[in-house]
Amino acid sequence: MVAKQKGAFDRGWDELRKQTFARQKEIGVIPANAELTPRPKEIPAWDSLNDSQKKLLSHPMEVYAAFLAQTDYEVGRLLQAIRAEGHLEDTAIFYIVGDNGGSAEGGFEGHDGVTVDNKTQPIEQRLEHIDDLGSELFSNHYATAWGWSTNTPFQWAKEVASHLRGTPDPLIVGPATSGARADSAPSSITLWTLRLQSMNWPAFNTPAR
Repeated sequence: MVAKQKGAFDRGWDELRKQTFARQKEIGVIPANAELTPRPKEIPAWDSLNDSQKKLLSHPMEVYAAFLAQTDYEVGRLLQAIRAEGHLEDTAIFYIVGDNGGSAEGGFEGHDGVTVDNKTQPIEQRLEHIDDLGSELFSNHYATAWGWSTNTPFQWAKEVASHLRGTPDPLIVGPATSGARADSAPSSITLWTLRLQSMNWPAFNTPAR
């Protein structure tokens, strides 16, 4: 699964953020007149990194993308099973994606190989174990800049509560029939709760106590 993502993030976090922002406008999840905020001064430009840094820091995002792809596959299996049993249309699905947005916990150099005193190993030493990232040998985490980039269109990452970071989560509600979007999770939940009240649900026999 990780091998399928090889090279997917070689363009770097700046370009990923720009492309994501353009795509969000294209599909209508942000206003057409929205303006992309600049990269925070604390985060380095992708083009300022050397080749070794780019190689090391892009790989944890490949691992993360593989994790998301596997999760998507398993959710798909669940939905297929519900459909096969003939219950897709009478099953309410609330899928909350993520954990309050992309995280900055990995630090500016990412987190994988550390020394005995919990300090980050030199880049070249970490590169020696790059293929082990995503395995049981490492509790790796992508660099802060990827957290910022994957939080597009928001301005920072999960640990920074300003600018709506650390507060919202994507919510997918199904079965989808109208293609409508809500501006916030609470309004989505309210909308679908009211809709569920009008459904004809099967009776349940509760044993008397």
